[in-house]
Amino acid sequence: MGLFDRFKRQAKEAVDTNKITIQEGTPEADKIVQQREELLASIQKSKEEKTQSFDVEESEVTEEQWDDFTEESPINPFSKEQDKKSRKIAQKAKKKERLNSIKTPENKPIDRMKTTTGRTLVATAKNFEMDVSVATVNKGGQIIRGGPVLDEIISQLEEELLQSDMGHSAVMEVVNNLKINLIGSRIDARKGLDKIVEMVVRKSLQ
Repeated sequence: MGLFDRFKRQAKEAVDTNKITIQEGTPEADKIVQQREELLASIQKSKEEKTQSFDVEESEVTEEQWDDFTEESPINPFSKEQDKKSRKIAQKAKKKERLNSIKTPENKPIDRMKTTTGRTLVATAKNFEMDVSVATVNKGGQIIRGGPVLDEIISQLEEELLQSDMGHSAVMEVVNNLKINLIGSRIDARKGLDKIVEMVVRKSLQ
């Protein structure tokens, strides 16, 4: 039996018997659709805020990284003695030249995986993006609702993914994203929920 075979069979049976779908236009369907839209909007807003916050912090570090760098150049005891004003002017010029040589150019793209010591960080996890838009419709179709039946079906999928040696955290991310994107969506009944979910999960794992 393949990775998705048991899940596909259970999903098809549930859809055929209307255990995890509901007709549009009912109060329950409208509420489910609205909750889904609000949840997806909240997730998108959170992603944008995190990205903006990271960019601002990174910019501040780049601008202020060398502001307090005030090392003075050593005086050569064998050189001709200079007055204090001349030495200060020379030290400022050398400091400016040194900062300009090591400061990151403004137009140079910033590698977010590099630290201030020059070491490159290793990405330890993959973000699984679910896209059910290819299988949804704007009008008609069947609206997916949550509940114990859908939870049980997704739980079976979770077990199959774990048995395939997929990491626990990655499995949980896939399952949670699947729930968020499925519940409240209008699916094309002609394609079948079993085929839709298999396509979405396989695509996200690539």
